[in-house]
Amino acid sequence: MSAEEVAAADLKSARARLADARLNLSYTKVEAPVTGLTSRALKSEGTLLSGPQDLLTTVSRLDPIWVNFGISSNDQAAIRSDEASGKLVLPKDRRFDVAIKFEDGHVYSRTGKLVFTDVRVNNQTGTSDARAEIANPNGEVRPGQFVRIILKGAHRPGAFAVPQRAVQEGPQGKLVYVMNKEGKAEPRPVTLGDWSGTDWIVLSGLNPGDKVITEGLMKVFPGAQVVVGDPNAPPPAAAPKK
Repeated sequence: MSAEEVAAADLKSARARLADARLNLSYTKVEAPVTGLTSRALKSEGTLLSGPQDLLTTVSRLDPIWVNFGISSNDQAAIRSDEASGKLVLPKDRRFDVAIKFEDGHVYSRTGKLVFTDVRVNNQTGTSDARAEIANPNGEVRPGQFVRIILKGAHRPGAFAVPQRAVQEGPQGKLVYVMNKEGKAEPRPVTLGDWSGTDWIVLSGLNPGDKVITEGLMKVFPGAQVVVGDPNAPPPAAAPKK
């Protein structure tokens, strides 16, 4: 073999070793498939890794962010029953709008959509897993943060909302006082649903046009004369000090 052939073979071998070194070097760089926040490093620099099963860190995507929560089997059964009886109308394809309420009580300015509901029930928690997807461009919602979920989009035909203070407890259950045609207080038994903010949802017992008494209930009794006040009237002036 001539000197030129030996040199060419050495060059080919060197190029092969260089390509192999570059390949090995590329294995030392791990790129995340998503953009987000990383947790602490689980492996320190210089650690020998055995393969893909070695976890380096966790990357949490921020925008959009996923919110995982559970829906109890009791709630699901009640929803199915009310939907079947026509008492509850769900949004098309059950694509609920989703709002987030933080621990301090304020509601996140952006809403999202319910994107997944598991048909299985967890036998340990009695809930089905669900997931909402919400835009989070400023990173206000953080990975691992505790929040409450509000599902919006369903409505109850013929239901009414009355202030919680208007609902009383009677011998036969819940009731409200309404003003009848004679201007007197009349107790009206009602069937209640859930709370909506500061209101009770009344499923039955009220009719359109009923005037529910919400103030001065300590003085109200069946047959009491009702005086309707002017909501725009100024408050009474304080008595002068002597």
